[in-house]
Amino acid sequence: MGRNFLICLLISFIFAFFLSCSNIKAMSLMAIGNYEYIRGDYQGAISTYYNLVDGKQSAAWAYYNLGIVYYSLGEYESSLRMFSYAKRDNDFF
Repeated sequence: MGRNFLICLLISFIFAFFLSCSNIKAMSLMAIGNYEYIRGDYQGAISTYYNLVDGKQSAAWAYYNLGIVYYSLGEYESSLRMFSYAKRDNDFF
């Protein structure tokens, strides 16, 4: 149930992300990362989300999604750290 909840939560935030994202490359990378996450390719999703962070594109959303991935992997400290970065980078959270 926890995984299904996280997937639904992630999908619900995708729409808000697309409304707030003005960069096509960032939108594409976020969609790829989300697809990798849903497929269970957590390492691929982590890599894609870090590309967003490194490029300073939609960093808050990338950190948020990294938090979800790390949570799914059971890496709770890393997950909490990513959520705190997301909150720091964007007042939306």
